[in-house]
Amino acid sequence: MSYARRNTLILGILLVLVSAAGLYWTRVRQVEQGKVLQKRESELRVELDNINAVIAFYDSTKLHLDHLQERWQARTQVVPVADSPAQTMEYLYAITRLPGAFVSFDLVYKGQKDEKGYSVNRYALEGIGHFENLQAFLWHLEHGRYFYTVDHLEIVYTEPDSGMYTADWERVNFSLYLRSFAAPGQAGEPLPAAQLRPEGWVANPFLPLITEHLPDNRAGLPEVEGARLKALTHATAYLVDKQGRTHVLREGDRVFLGRLYRIDIQRNRAWFVLNKGGIEERLALRVELDDKR
Repeated sequence: MSYARRNTLILGILLVLVSAAGLYWTRVRQVEQGKVLQKRESELRVELDNINAVIAFYDSTKLHLDHLQERWQARTQVVPVADSPAQTMEYLYAITRLPGAFVSFDLVYKGQKDEKGYSVNRYALEGIGHFENLQAFLWHLEHGRYFYTVDHLEIVYTEPDSGMYTADWERVNFSLYLRSFAAPGQAGEPLPAAQLRPEGWVANPFLPLITEHLPDNRAGLPEVEGARLKALTHATAYLVDKQGRTHVLREGDRVFLGRLYRIDIQRNRAWFVLNKGGIEERLALRVELDDKR
């Protein structure tokens, strides 16, 4: 066999071996490796989805826990270890002494019901008062220091015979059932003094839309007209009325004929919303730094 033919045969054999190895690697080995990698990819995607679901669940749980912790730290109510009709009457009278929350009422004790771990005293309450005072009374009752609930509230309004607008136009008769809760051993340590404030007030639906005369300032609320703004902070406004008395107000606080609407600390002013017989008016007072009074 000649040298050239021998070399050609050797190269041919090598070419066949290389081709066979290439075909095995691409058609068999890589296909199996591809299947293994695809399976592993699917497993990793499932694990990744599970991790994302766990992270999402952790975030939502932590958010809920933070919210509960904030509520616990800001709690303003306690369940007393005991309750009696005398204690409830004293507590209700304390609420009526709050600004703008006075109503007249009669209280009837309806008995006690014992549950597992706590007891409930039930009362029937009937009375009369101005609508806004009743609203304030109920708000302080359900958001006050002790845990009370109001059921079956009924409000009856009788329009006065007189065509002249008087204080009788704002009075309503009301009745409700009241429940007070007590749980021995549940009062715990005393809470700090609660800063109770309603989020907003519902307009009196019994008043006429437009009135001929303005009501009297029976509650002794600060009068904005003729007053001056002494100082402002981000949370409070110091109002000096015409009599020289200083009133510390926060947003939402009542004034005569309206409320403190907004404190604009950047512009050094406070905005009040006044209802003058059904006509809404906005009044801005500004702190005058050069005021010598």
